[in-house]
Amino acid sequence: MPHRHDAPSHNRAPIAPSASQLKQIVVPKFYKTFQCIGAECENHCCHDWTVTLDKDTYQKYKKHGDIKVRQIAQKHTSSCGQHSLNYRQIKMDKDGNCPFLDTDRLCYLHKYHGEEILPATCQIYPREDRLMGTDLVSSLSISCPEAARNILLDPSAMVLDLEPLSARQALPKFYLTGQIDDIETLRLFKDAAFAGLLAENTETVEGRLYNLGFLFRLTAQRLAQKEALRPLFTNFTQLIHDGKLNDLFAKTQPAQKAQEFVTQQLLGDGGFIRDNQAFTHYQQRAFKKVISKTQITQAADSNSPVAEGRLDLKDFYNSHCRQGFTSLVDSHGHAFINFFLHWVYSTPFDLTNADRLFARFAQFTLKFFYIRLICSLLADDEEHGALLVGVIHSISRRADHDTHLANEVYQRLQAGGMAQHEHFLGLIKV
Repeated sequence: MPHRHDAPSHNRAPIAPSASQLKQIVVPKFYKTFQCIGAECENHCCHDWTVTLDKDTYQKYKKHGDIKVRQIAQKHTSSCGQHSLNYRQIKMDKDGNCPFLDTDRLCYLHKYHGEEILPATCQIYPREDRLMGTDLVSSLSISCPEAARNILLDPSAMVLDLEPLSARQALPKFYLTGQIDDIETLRLFKDAAFAGLLAENTETVEGRLYNLGFLFRLTAQRLAQKEALRPLFTNFTQLIHDGKLNDLFAKTQPAQKAQEFVTQQLLGDGGFIRDNQAFTHYQQRAFKKVISKTQITQAADSNSPVAEGRLDLKDFYNSHCRQGFTSLVDSHGHAFINFFLHWVYSTPFDLTNADRLFARFAQFTLKFFYIRLICSLLADDEEHGALLVGVIHSISRRADHDTHLANEVYQRLQAGGMAQHEHFLGLIKV
């Protein structure tokens, strides 16, 4: 199980790219149009993050000519161990803010000493440039509000450009790397995933996510049986063209017990929402509607409702959520599709382990389930684009950077016998 952090973290070892390793750069439109909005950001990245310093940067700060930089290094960092890349951690203040955050909501380091002095974490985020074979794949974390706006609101945001590497081309300062055994098989898997999400004969947002889930299910089954994956991707594409996945989705029954369990986890302040101030803002507004329309009551000593009456999710959703979700899809259906596409595009899936692969999809489905429920309840109260950006980026801020929390809900489902493939495919359909 991943180590649990008190706040979201970007603790990954960045590596400086070498032009000799690369042949082309994959650049989505949303990446090209991104620009940090600094002090105007509604949920800035100088709050509630785990930011580490490598040993060289820490020593540089300790000897810096600016006394404020020296004092923060000496008094507001703590040891992470002896690893030179994650050597010290910056301690947030009592409000959860970085001690380098100035009164104008800008970074003191960046404002007075330039980008070069920033920790690697702060230089990189929200960019996620990843080496995939001889391609440098550029992306942004959807946990950043401005990145989420770029990704979700532009219908053409996920259009990809393949740029051959030129001798004079400026490369990102850092990129992420990891062990991927078979780059070509991963590419074919993602192509099949994109085909499922963009299927012209699939009419609903949930149907597209079901297509994706069915690919994960078939791939996990092949991995468990140690069968070759590549023939599956051709067969899967044919299933899409023949409309067979649409038929399967139409026959799929909602996993009502799992849906009610997951909803109770949300109501009980479990998983993704813990210590997540941005998402709690939406959660509490939605809960007021839940409380007013059901027998669910709120504990006197809690900001979150608790289940003192059984919630019939199917009836509740049909009565109070379905119309809201339909209106969201009518106005911003492309935002949900971009959300799915971005996840597939940005994730280096492990195609060597069946359980880990399907667990990835299960955790993403839980995110979608929460997002659909909260946004559907609030659809009449807020402009749809702003609502989707707010909910999706804030739930991602917790779920994507601290996988322990997503694992926690997943493991509770497992303990309750509700974590089979059919349960998560059934979570999609209400």
